[in-house]
Formats: sequence, C-alpha cells, structure tokens
Amino acid sequence: METIKKNTDFKRVYNHKKSKANTFLVIYKMKNDYDYSRLGISVSKKVGNAIIRNKTRRRLKEIFRLNEHKIKQSYDIIVIVRIRAKDITYKDLEKNFIYLLKKSNLLKSGEEQ
Repeated sequence: METIKKNTDFKRVYNHKKSKANTFLVIYKMKNDYDYSRLGISVSKKVGNAIIRNKTRRRLKEIFRLNEHKIKQSYDIIVIVRIRAKDITYKDLEKNFIYLLKKSNLLKSGEEQ
C-alpha cells in the first residue's frame, strides 16, 4: 500500500475538487500517473488526542489494505476524518468508507457489497 505524505500532493488532490462526504468522512479523489492507488489520511486535532487520531488512522489504513483489490487503480485518495468519527466502531468506519468509495465511483465494477 502506497501512501500520500507530501503536502504538495495533498494540495493537488484538494484543488482537483472531486469529493464526496458523509457524517464521518470526506473523500477527495484524483487520477494519478501510477499503476496503483495511493491513500492519504488527514485527522484534525479536533477529533481527539494523539491516541484517538492514530487509532483512527490505523483503522483506515487497514480498511484500505483489506479492500485494495476492490478499489480502482491509478487514483490518489485522501480521507478526511470528521469529528463525529472518533466514537464509531471499526465496522461502522469500514461501512462508511466503502459507501463513499462506491459513491465516488472508485470501486471496480461488480465489487459492491
């Protein structure tokens, strides 16, 4: 799994202005020049202390890793965690992430749950 780490990469995806959102997450997407998709995660300090932010980040990385085969190739995907997401379970986070991928047309055809 490749991740987006550079601020310039984050800004490029934000400026592309292709996003979908729900109560817990916001997903920005942009086509990239690689033959794989990259994930960037942004968790604000408003979400909670470092322990909660890192726990949420680890969960999202794992959800992405386990569902990577369902996700279309060659996209930069940035996930912004909203404040309400700090209290949800892993299953609910996964459900919301998959829902936004589907809504963003990032799932391969026939891969919907």
